[in-house]
Amino acid sequence: MVAKKDARTAKDFLELAGSRADTYLFIASLFYYDSLPAIAKSIRRKTILEGLSMGGKGSKTLRKFVEEDAPKIKKLRDALEIEHTALFVMGKLTKGRPYESFYMDKDRKIGARVTIDVDKFYKSAGVKFTSAQDEIADYIAIELEFMHHMCGREATAWREKDKSHALGYLKFQRDFLTQHLGRWIAPFTEDVLSEAKLDFFKAACYLLPEFIELEKAEIVDLVEEAEKFEF
Repeated sequence: MVAKKDARTAKDFLELAGSRADTYLFIASLFYYDSLPAIAKSIRRKTILEGLSMGGKGSKTLRKFVEEDAPKIKKLRDALEIEHTALFVMGKLTKGRPYESFYMDKDRKIGARVTIDVDKFYKSAGVKFTSAQDEIADYIAIELEFMHHMCGREATAWREKDKSHALGYLKFQRDFLTQHLGRWIAPFTEDVLSEAKLDFFKAACYLLPEFIELEKAEIVDLVEEAEKFEF
């Protein structure tokens, strides 16, 4: 006989939302060009491995890069920036483009209908990204950062015992995963993996689908549990 799973408490929802927010932000940082100087320092200090709770190929690959490969690279920041540019900016037009529109638009037109739809989704959730991001709405890191914001707002709502808003933010997360983020991660990461040379970017492209597939598998049940929850 299978034991009945205990219902989540408000503290459980709060802690899970906070943990998920942190993971989304961490993975987003792996794809931002502007984050690479700080990442290079964290690799040198090995602090990038702190709190990396996910198992799987992504964590193992990142740990190997930090502990074995990076110490052999004299100018680590330069190496990361050069490969980022090669993969995401100057790469082949048919591979590795870090935009949902490249994979989901029938004409692979970046910045058109799909990008507009993503931007409308952000606005419907009350989120507006500034021009300081220097990227369009459906850039991979921005989509991940949107999920970070939604998880963070959900955590705040649970802390304030506001089930209505917490549930609303959870539903935004569910819908964004099913309508946008969760639909193009697999082909994107496969394309990047086919061209990546540094294990750092390979690790990023293992961590991303590992986490998103876990999210997709659990988000529907999480919403249903939240709907039934009572303070």
